[in-house]
Amino acid sequence: MSVYTKKRVSSHQVPDNLIHILRRHAEESSDKSAFIHLLDGQPNQAVLTYAQLEQRARAIAVQLQNMGFAGQRVLLVYPPGLDFITAFFGCLYAGCVAVPTYPPRRHRILDRFHAIAADAGVRVALSTSSAATQFQGLIGPKSGQAATSSQILWLATDKISDDLAKQWSEPVITSDTLAMLQYTSGTTSQPKGVMISHANLIDNTRTIHHAFGIQQEDHGRSEE
Repeated sequence: MSVYTKKRVSSHQVPDNLIHILRRHAEESSDKSAFIHLLDGQPNQAVLTYAQLEQRARAIAVQLQNMGFAGQRVLLVYPPGLDFITAFFGCLYAGCVAVPTYPPRRHRILDRFHAIAADAGVRVALSTSSAATQFQGLIGPKSGQAATSSQILWLATDKISDDLAKQWSEPVITSDTLAMLQYTSGTTSQPKGVMISHANLIDNTRTIHHAFGIQQEDHGRSEE
C-alpha cells in the first residue's frame, strides 16, 4: 500500500505544477481560507482552508487511484459549491485529467454532456451524492450517445473519507503534464476540447494576479 509522506517544498523553489503549489500553501498557510462559498446570498458561508483542500484532494486522489482511474480523464459534474474545487485538485493529485462540464439538463445542455463524455472517452464522473442521483435520472439508454453516457461510473466525492488521504502517493507530474480539458460551449458546433497543462494554468493565474493586483490576504469566492 502506498503511504503518504510529507515532502517539504522549499520556499525558495518555484513550484512547477499545481500539486506543489497547493502543498506549499497547506504547509505555510494551513488555517487560512483558500475558498469561500456564499450560500444563497446570505451571511452564511462555506469555508475551505488550504489544509482542508489539500487533505480532501489527497483522499479523492487515493479513491481514484484505488479504483484504477489514475492518469485517466475524469468528468467533473457539480452544482455551485466547494466540492468542485476539491474534486478538481483530487484529479490532479491522482495524475488524472479533469474534464469540467455543466450538469446535464434537458435539451441542448444534455446533448452537450453526451458529446463531451464521448469525445473525452471518460469512464468515471465525479459529483456530490445528491447531484449524482439527480443526473443519472436524466441519462438513459435512449440513443447511441445516451447508452455510452449511461455506462459512466458516478463517484460521489462527498462520501469519500478523509482517512484515505494518508495513503496518497504523489504521481509523476511536470509543468507540461496535461491538467484539464476545457470544452467549448457547443453552441454552433460539437464541443471541442482544449488541452491545458499545469504550466498553462499557472501562467494564467499569474497573469490574473498581476492584472488585478491580487494580494495575499485576498480570497477566491464562488456565489450562487
